[in-house]
Amino acid sequence: MEQTQAIPQPPAACLWLCSRSGGALARVHAPLDALVWLALLGVLSMSAGVAQAQSAAAQGAAPAFAAAAQVDLLAQAEPDYLSGQPPPQVLSVTRLAQSLADAPGAVTVLDRQTLRRSGARNITEALRLVPGYMVAGYSGANLMAAYHAPVDEYGVRSLILVDGRSLYSPSFVGGGFRALNALPIEEVERIEVLRGSNSAAFGAHALFGVINVVTRHTLDTLGQALVFNAGSAGVADAYARFGWGAPGLSQRLSVSRSADHGLRDLHDSQQRVQLLWRADLKPGPATEWMLQAGLSEWDAGDGFVANAGDPQRDVSLRKSHALLQWNHAPQPDAT
Repeated sequence: MEQTQAIPQPPAACLWLCSRSGGALARVHAPLDALVWLALLGVLSMSAGVAQAQSAAAQGAAPAFAAAAQVDLLAQAEPDYLSGQPPPQVLSVTRLAQSLADAPGAVTVLDRQTLRRSGARNITEALRLVPGYMVAGYSGANLMAAYHAPVDEYGVRSLILVDGRSLYSPSFVGGGFRALNALPIEEVERIEVLRGSNSAAFGAHALFGVINVVTRHTLDTLGQALVFNAGSAGVADAYARFGWGAPGLSQRLSVSRSADHGLRDLHDSQQRVQLLWRADLKPGPATEWMLQAGLSEWDAGDGFVANAGDPQRDVSLRKSHALLQWNHAPQPDAT
């Protein structure tokens, strides 16, 4: 008699799965041990989901952190830039005192602190900080600054003013940098450089701009001051100043000397001596007088070897100037 063997049935505990295969749903009857694998897969998938969530959160927080860091840097830089003071007043654009932010022109202002930290020996060297200006010269004794250098090689198309006094010099192709270099940088309060055609109000000589040098008021230089500077290539600079007076009348007397051996293999050593005097008189609240006088002497080498048209020689230049300026402002806000 034939016996039939019963086919074992799957355990009662089973799992029905729905899986997608080729777009169709198939019912799968899984045994109990598959639950372990499913649990492991579930844990792995949950871990992957948490990792993706953390990555997305980090990516979303990165721009916010960068923006916060940028705001923090700006908050630190802004007080350093303005030092808690209003924007400086400039005079070289419309010939009226106005804020630098309201000036209708491209203006660069180099204040006294910037000049001191630049290490420049004279004002022409400090113009390297002005955008568009190239400072150079055919020798170390003839340093000049040019705006749009290929067009204005000798810098004669920029008007140079010192407290409103023009330094135009017909002895050097109309330029004024030889006289500008004689002004001690220790007496400069600020340099206003107006670039571009907005300087047409100053005349045809200010085609490329205006370099306006404002010297320090005598009330800001009361007392004595001595400055020495020495270095290689024969650099030897000295400046001495004595100021005295009161708010109604104050004066300043200064003497300066600068010398160096110039550039290597060139006959361009130089020595410059200058004596300056200034007085500020204020007889009333709306009236002010300024008097200036000065003497300068400059001795330098010039020319080149084996050049018949420009042979080596010694050049001497002596200049003097006097200035009387009257300012009257009927109202406190008038200029």
